[in-house]
Amino acid sequence: RIVGYARSQLTTEELREMLNTSLKACDEKADFISKCTYQPGKYDQPGDMAILHAILKQVEAEHAPETPEKTLWGNCANRLFYFAIPPFAYTGAAK
Repeated sequence: RIVGYARSQLTTEELREMLNTSLKACDEKADFISKCTYQPGKYDQPGDMAILHAILKQVEAEHAPETPEKTLWGNCANRLFYFAIPPFAYTGAAK
């Protein structure tokens, strides 16, 4: 799953429409777009970041193996963050 997060007041559907018009046609396009969601918020607001954290935890729970033994490290997730924000805001956003 890909969870987009930014200050822009978009909905998941608006993001998906933008992706649909921007991406080249291929067999996997619809499947890729269906895995993208979006949550608006501010990087310097702990409450907004808490909402994002809750969404990520829910996504991880939905994709967790039935038993921890099915993965090498138990129930773990791979999160990749890309910060398109000013460097002075990295620390606050990463908390």
